[in-house]
Amino acid sequence: MPSENPPTNGVPTFKSRSEIDYRHAKDQETGLDYAWRYQFQAGPLSARGKKPYWYPLRSHGLELFVCDTRSERVEPRTIDRSSAKIMSNVQMTALCDWLLELQNKKYAGPKFIVSPVPMFPVRSMNHTLAVASDGWERYPESMATLLHHIVIHELDNVVILSGDAHCFHDVTTEVKHEKNTIQIRSVTTPGLYSPYPFANRQPNEVLSAASGSLEAMGVQWTYGETRACASLAGWVELRARVSCGQIEVNLHDVGTA
Repeated sequence: MPSENPPTNGVPTFKSRSEIDYRHAKDQETGLDYAWRYQFQAGPLSARGKKPYWYPLRSHGLELFVCDTRSERVEPRTIDRSSAKIMSNVQMTALCDWLLELQNKKYAGPKFIVSPVPMFPVRSMNHTLAVASDGWERYPESMATLLHHIVIHELDNVVILSGDAHCFHDVTTEVKHEKNTIQIRSVTTPGLYSPYPFANRQPNEVLSAASGSLEAMGVQWTYGETRACASLAGWVELRARVSCGQIEVNLHDVGTA
């Protein structure tokens, strides 16, 4: 990577890997500091300090686990994604334990996993294509671990709430492992204001998504009922209502900015 320093005797200099990593770490630290000042302090984290940025939450009688899928990522420097992780082992263990604890308590409501980036529908599990993604398919080990846990323990009523795709979609996914089958619902909100055709995921990408699998843990999935809507140029909001364990989701156009 070219240095910001002027070349010496006409010969360009280059930053070392340690310099690049240090600057990246400082940028991340600054970003998290601003997120804490302007976002996290208004939420549940304010009562217990900055870290970790993930936490279980009970709100209005609903159970949620808010994930941190950004600051704990492990990114290998190769196209091989087997060692890539979307979150730390500590967070993954806490998430899996939270799901199992609710199941053991006979909790009948939806188990909301709040994931800033979507899991379903998967664009591609091909390593070359997955590395260009920002979602869970970029981290097959993490995805396999969570899905395997959900299926083998038959954890029902799991709902993944996401954003980031600039496209609304509501997808029911049937996940299988050997003789076990479970349904997972994924609801992804559009941006409040996303007039960016170059960045917005298109509904046809969602509706045409193919079934897939993760060979490492023998997990397979197919898609059932799917709804999708392109991001609008105006302001939109997603309204969800939970009644008797069932979720009704609707998208509303609330005008232009």
